[in-house]
Amino acid sequence: MSFDESGLSVDDLLKSVASTSKDQPLVWNKTIAIANAKMGMENNRLTQRTQELTEEQIEVSRIANDLTEKLLISNERASKDSERSAELMNSATQQLAQSTKWLTIATFALVLFAAIQALTPFLALHQK
Repeated sequence: MSFDESGLSVDDLLKSVASTSKDQPLVWNKTIAIANAKMGMENNRLTQRTQELTEEQIEVSRIANDLTEKLLISNERASKDSERSAELMNSATQQLAQSTKWLTIATFALVLFAAIQALTPFLALHQK
């Protein structure tokens, strides 16, 4: 081959090897060596990119773990707050029930008192 094979892709180099006659072993060997070198360089680039992606994935996983931990802490706080709110609501409901009981008794006493006051004049009229 009389042209520079270093600018060709690996596929083009392999096609060039296939089309080169076997009676030119130096050209054949040179082209195969260039193709091997290019494949090695591409393999190195892919390995480096894989390492970069792995490092990025580890960082994303770390961030996700941190967020998950924060969410768990937040959920625990919310659960405790909800439990406390439920206790307070239960206490308020019990106090309201007790107040309602006493209000019912007071209302009954007032009705009884009003009835007695309403009946007193009638009884006074009947006794005369």
